[in-house]
Amino acid sequence: MNIEEIYAQFRVPVRRGARVEFQGKPGTITKVYGLAVRVRLDGMTLSRPYLLSELQWLDQEAREPQAGGEPSLA
Repeated sequence: MNIEEIYAQFRVPVRRGARVEFQGKPGTITKVYGLAVRVRLDGMTLSRPYLLSELQWLDQEAREPQAGGEPSLA
């Protein structure tokens, strides 16, 4: 599943560097693959895998991805 398909299904700004929260702990997405992402929680050294449904999205707006795979800033 690519970034465009993930956006169409979940309407979340899935991209490397996006800010998310897991059980009240903020973190940053380090890798996107399928329906899972790797997230490095703030203060941790290593990232861990999480399902998209386990995360709260801290980025203010879900931006639609462009053809290149990154969300549009417009």
